[in-house]
Amino acid sequence: MKLRHMFAAVAILGLLTSCQSMLAMLTPKAEPAMVAQVMAKADEIRFSPARKLGKSKNSRMALKAGQWVTTLTRDTGASGNVTLSTTRIISISGSTVVMETESYSALDKCERQLAQITLANYPVKGALSYSQAEYDNTIQTIKIIKLVTKTGDQPVQEMPEQLLVMSQHMAKNIAAASVRSGDMITDACKTDYLDSSLCYSFNYSVSVMGITRSGKSVNHSEIPVNGLIHMDSQDMVMETIAFGTSGAKSQL
Repeated sequence: MKLRHMFAAVAILGLLTSCQSMLAMLTPKAEPAMVAQVMAKADEIRFSPARKLGKSKNSRMALKAGQWVTTLTRDTGASGNVTLSTTRIISISGSTVVMETESYSALDKCERQLAQITLANYPVKGALSYSQAEYDNTIQTIKIIKLVTKTGDQPVQEMPEQLLVMSQHMAKNIAAASVRSGDMITDACKTDYLDSSLCYSFNYSVSVMGITRSGKSVNHSEIPVNGLIHMDSQDMVMETIAFGTSGAKSQL
């Protein structure tokens, strides 16, 4: 099992895929042909023209089974990697949420990666961003109950209980990129995929597994699952390119 796929079900994954600059010479380079394959898949899914959204509320849409969101993450650093990820809400029981992510990465030869993660104490209703105190009081109670993965045509694998217990501290970082530095601001926002006259944005700084990332996150309440329109850091850009509020089903 590839542990780096552990948090593929969460938007923050894009923050963890780049190596530190001092390791740039050791970073694998994405093949142009593989990048083109991922981008071709993105073109099949993306909103075109850009989807018009209303004015955002200041809270995230409540999670419901069937919601899905697709993001495109570009590594603007050494690797030049691109990753297309669709996260689906499979089921919800109280505060226990089952999410599943299907992803394609140029560095993985565009091979399909599936990861289904069951989380307890997950905020079904949440804010678009959190102060550090709010985050400490709510998000950090998240617990990983189960994780299963599938790579290409290989059999489904479940993370052993021993590794699951060891990885619980990582669950506390799942939504760390939603912790704002300073205040949220409102402004119009537009990407190639989404357009609104009122969005919420904030600066963030997050350290996970010894890697610190900081940048700006732009959010909107009409986007399910993660509320994300655009996020950037020193060497990464992540954008939502499509979403839906119903119809998502497990691929495992």
